[in-house]
Amino acid sequence: MQEQVAQSSYNFPGPDYDAGLNPADRYDEVHLTDTGMAKAAQMWADAITESFIKAANPYQPGFPVPNQAPVVARTISDQAAIAGYTIPFTTFSDPNHDVLSFQVTGLPAGLSVNGLTISGTPTTAGTATITVKATDPNGLFVAPVTGTYSFRTNNDDGTRVWVTNQLLIDNWADQGPTPKEGSISLTAGQKYDIKVEYYEAYGGAQALLYWVVPGSGSAVIVPRERLYPGSVPPANRAPVVASPIPNQNATVGTAFNYSIPASTFSDPDAMR
Repeated sequence: MQEQVAQSSYNFPGPDYDAGLNPADRYDEVHLTDTGMAKAAQMWADAITESFIKAANPYQPGFPVPNQAPVVARTISDQAAIAGYTIPFTTFSDPNHDVLSFQVTGLPAGLSVNGLTISGTPTTAGTATITVKATDPNGLFVAPVTGTYSFRTNNDDGTRVWVTNQLLIDNWADQGPTPKEGSISLTAGQKYDIKVEYYEAYGGAQALLYWVVPGSGSAVIVPRERLYPGSVPPANRAPVVASPIPNQNATVGTAFNYSIPASTFSDPDAMR
């Protein structure tokens, strides 16, 4: 198939999976494993670069594509305040496929929103106009909606995950792929720090980070475009001599033993 696409005008056959993937990356010699999908995604990310787009024929100036506002994909029908209602995730679509944040205003007295779910007991009768606003974060890692988020891993070997300095997953052990999960409440439109540590001991290797956005009901890999660089750490400084080692005498033919004190050096960055 790739050979046929390559022979057609204005087509890109994609990365060569045969060259970049191993047999172990396909669980039935055709379909990709989780590890295989992660490798394939990285191959595509490495292939579709700005220089590639500029060299493409035809090339449309203005890459990257300017960010566009989300649009209403499916209108919300009138609802009777008898039972709870969850705003469908498909109500809005975004031309840039960004993760959207949502704001709901105009709720009648007695009703509240959690994530995309409106619930409560109305205290007054009548008709109300409720506004649901979708905001395009334009590439920043923000919480799309307010609510409780679940972060999940299924890694081989060890993983730790922090969000806003709160340790959500602490699974630092030699093991095969092992599901772990942690939850945290986040506010729509806010930017949060996230830190992931991972190590590989031996054998197979896998490192994936998923999240479940409130109201979505499914776990997906945290989108790469939602991550942004944090503060740049200070440059590492060399250790310095704190306590010089005094001269030592050794006698010929006599056993000699001397332990260099741990306090001989100090490190300005407190690293050992």
